[in-house]
Parts: sequence; structure tokens; C-alpha cells
Amino acid sequence: PGVAFTSVWGRDSAATALLAHDCGANPFDDVDSFLDSVDAVSFAVPPHVQSEIALKAIRAGKHVLLEKPIAVSLDAADELVAAADASAVCTAVFFTLLYDARMRAIAERADIDAWSGAQGLWLGSALMDENPFNTPWRHEKGALWDLGPHAISVLLATLGPIVEVSARAGAKDLVHAGFTHANGTTSTTTMTLF
Repeated sequence: PGVAFTSVWGRDSAATALLAHDCGANPFDDVDSFLDSVDAVSFAVPPHVQSEIALKAIRAGKHVLLEKPIAVSLDAADELVAAADASAVCTAVFFTLLYDARMRAIAERADIDAWSGAQGLWLGSALMDENPFNTPWRHEKGALWDLGPHAISVLLATLGPIVEVSARAGAKDLVHAGFTHANGTTSTTTMTLF
């Protein structure tokens, strides 16, 4: 409520025009003109594209709803964080699992410190030929960059801050990660996009 979807920018002008038409919004080919037309921006682009546009948006005073990962390099991520910290805009990274009622119930439990740990398994299919999320950046970065942020967001919400990480790569895209949390609990997650 109270939000108007007014503008669409995209790298493919035909797709941009079609989406804008279907949503009753204005299409833009130019990022700066697009940013001039909005108060806030939500992204659906690869991380290396998102970090550049998000930085422009933040510097232009626009609120940003980011996808994970926010960037593909530590320098680009640090630059985004510094710009956001120096601005009066709101930023958020959208972790969909944290909005699930079941997850919220677990995270809000008063006896969470009674847990001794957690184990997660995420067998994705994003690199399958027919999957719409089969994109070049996922082939390059794999499960750790794509699924890892979601897994870690759940572990942070349920077991608290992470103070130590160890990880091992398995065959193909398989990743095994272990975490020690500030309260002494431990957790593990195994993930792959194949």
C-alpha cells in the first residue's frame, strides 16, 4: 500500500517497454533519467550490474532494495556500504526466507540460546538448462555466492552472529561450510546449484 510502480529501466529496450506497458509504468533506456523519475529502486539484474547502478542510485538520494550478492568484489561492496552509510537513504538486501512465517516464528523464539546448532542442506537447480535462473554470473560464482547468502541469513536470524567460518569445495559446485556463532553454537550448510 502506498507504493506506485512508475518506472522501468532495462538493458533490453524491447523487454523494458513490454514490462513497463504491462505494469502501467514508464520505460527508460537511460539510467540517469530513470533515477530522476523514482524515489526508490528494486533490482533484478546481475550483481556486477546492480552494484554500479545501486551506487548511482544511493548517490542520487534513492532508497534501494538490493538482491544478493550486493556486488562481486569486496571493494564494490565496501563502496556501496560506505555510500549508504553517508547518505540519508534506506537500503535493504532482500532475503525472501526471512519473510516466511515459519522462519520468523523460529527466529523469534525466546529459547533460541538453548539450541546447540543447526544443519542446512540446499540442493538447487539453477544451473540446469531449463531453469530461468541459469545465468552467466551463477556459472562463474556458483552456489556459495547464490545460495550462501540465503543460508547465512537464516543462520544469523536463528543462531546469531557468526564469528568463524570454514568452507570446503566439493566436486563440481558442491560447497560445505561450517560456522561458529558468538554464543558458542555451531552450524553447517551444504549447497549446490546442480
